[in-house]
Amino acid sequence: MVRGLIIALVFVTGLFLVSGCGQKNQQATAVTPETGKAQGAPVQMTVEQPKAQETAMPAASVESEASAAAFARPSDTEIQQALKNSGVYEGEIDGKIGPMTKKAIEEFQTKNELTPDGKVGRRTWEKLQPYLSSAMGTASTQAQQ
Repeated sequence: MVRGLIIALVFVTGLFLVSGCGQKNQQATAVTPETGKAQGAPVQMTVEQPKAQETAMPAASVESEASAAAFARPSDTEIQQALKNSGVYEGEIDGKIGPMTKKAIEEFQTKNELTPDGKVGRRTWEKLQPYLSSAMGTASTQAQQ
């Protein structure tokens, strides 16, 4: 009895494998519009995937993306030092962006005709970075004296 079941199982498995795991080639035949009947040899049907739409980006957008990719976010200490050197931050330079630092960033942004969002992004840093450089030179000069 068990031997018969094993043989039947092997036979069914073999049949399944031979039949291509239940998959068959899907073929269509050409149908003529006049007669509505199939004519000629089978035709292999393929389905094309829709192409992604390509949109041209304006040159300004490409430039801003390139410069945004090149933007390296400054450290919180650098931000505080530059704000202090610009005269809008009087707090301690502790490397933590707290309420006082955010308020100073917003004040700096307002003075420089930027959107006052309290975040130092690429545009804000472009305007703020020169204050960091001037302070570094001043600090190194004072240290040498």
